[in-house]
Amino acid sequence: MERKIITIKDIAEKTGVSKSTVSRVLCNDVHVSPETREKVLSCARDMNFKPNYFAKGLKTRKSRTIAFLVPNIEIMIYPAIIHAMEEETLKHGYTILLCDIQENKDIALEYIRNLKNRNVDGFIFSTAYYDKALNDEITEAVAEGFPSVNLLRTDDSDVVSVALNNAKGSELGVDYLINKGRKRIAFLQGQEYLQLYRDRFQGYRNALEKHNIEYDESLVWQGFQNGEFSAEKEVEKRLKSGPEVDAIFCASDNLAVSTLHTLRQMRYSIPEDIAVIGYDNVPISELLYPRLTSIGQPFKEMGRKAINVLIDMIEGRDIGEDRNFIFDPYLLIRDTVG
Repeated sequence: MERKIITIKDIAEKTGVSKSTVSRVLCNDVHVSPETREKVLSCARDMNFKPNYFAKGLKTRKSRTIAFLVPNIEIMIYPAIIHAMEEETLKHGYTILLCDIQENKDIALEYIRNLKNRNVDGFIFSTAYYDKALNDEITEAVAEGFPSVNLLRTDDSDVVSVALNNAKGSELGVDYLINKGRKRIAFLQGQEYLQLYRDRFQGYRNALEKHNIEYDESLVWQGFQNGEFSAEKEVEKRLKSGPEVDAIFCASDNLAVSTLHTLRQMRYSIPEDIAVIGYDNVPISELLYPRLTSIGQPFKEMGRKAINVLIDMIEGRDIGEDRNFIFDPYLLIRDTVG
């Protein structure tokens, strides 16, 4: 009869604590009470729990390799991040293994499971969407001794995160539009199942409330319909049939590029008739005509931070009590707001 493999889920059920708490104990996290630590370790011994052979505590040597999982290498924010991360890893004698999951959960799961058996030293995850199976797999990897960092994403686990204050960025942009005299500000939304776009929408609401401008649901436009990119059709339809607007705040630069194209096609003058702000400050935003005002993210700094935190974890250094490193966005004023 084949012996059942004991997992952290079995230990969690036996001890009555969460899987993330079991994970933290097995990874020797200092932020666990002595009583809970002893209960978990005792249970692990009794159940003959065996971490993956290649896990941190049992490795005979390090590969000095870090796996970086990105949702889609064609997304324009990633070249700057990857460049900064590679500089930092080389500085410390590590190598990055880039894994393009093509926005597919199953590919992400396959990468994680395979790489755990190929002696990588740690993981950086930059998949923006929430998925229980993926989060459980990440938690399992951490429990098996693989240090991990979330980059540009947060979740409800204890995995360390390096992320942006997305709500603050929208608030900055809408504040600027209002201070420039714009009052009828549409919000062109990204994919709502992604937390970062929900946060950006919340920042829009926060700015309106701060300036005592009544929220109007008819000014919230969807840049995606049934998972398909539909910004140009949406902007054209809304401008032809909806209430008048004097500004459009776009939840990404990609949405903003499509918006500018549609406005030009419809013979609007930018920014005289309608002002536009994007979000992310991707390289093309400065090359457009007119040049796009956008919310910038410190991509390089966040990439370096993710690498340095992960290497500290791999090499056993204390990273402190804070599990979340949140960076502030900034406003780049160009030509699409007058």
